[in-house]
Amino acid sequence: MILVIITSLLALIVYISSSTYCFTVQNTAPTFNDTFNIQNINSSTNFTFRVNVTDIDDDNITYYVNDSTFVLNNRTGLFNFSTNDSVVGRHLFNVTIYDGSVNISQTLNVTINDTTPPTFSNAVNTSLNFRRYQNFTANITITDGVELSRYIFSTNVSGSWINGSAVLIGSVVQYLFHGK
Repeated sequence: MILVIITSLLALIVYISSSTYCFTVQNTAPTFNDTFNIQNINSSTNFTFRVNVTDIDDDNITYYVNDSTFVLNNRTGLFNFSTNDSVVGRHLFNVTIYDGSVNISQTLNVTINDTTPPTFSNAVNTSLNFRRYQNFTANITITDGVELSRYIFSTNVSGSWINGSAVLIGSVVQYLFHGK
């Protein structure tokens, strides 16, 4: 006679005639359901990301991330993140899931794009009489929450600037100043 008793997902007791055999079932590690794709988001937006996992042992899963920038629900795997210009750039986050026995990790790659153009003020030409192909001096204050990487200025032959405007050309902001 064979009698099988399952006492839990981790233990199995088998009675064969007059002998008893006890087998312990090993815990299976949880798995990520998907490989994380690169996430591209714009600054000044909210970012929500859910980590989907499976654990065939039906253990409770706890989620961790190696950065306090995210608000993470460690029971549901839902990440929430409010971006701004101070976090522009590429970020690699180590996401770990834990089933009470085993940790498994995967890297989440998030690129936050700077979408806020810089602002300028005090556009004053200090070269009173400049002509075509001559150098001129201008004092302009440019403010940007992120490092300014390039700029283009245009002016007319009079050298006086009024009505400045910013135009986004690809990833470059071009400022056009319309003269009197």
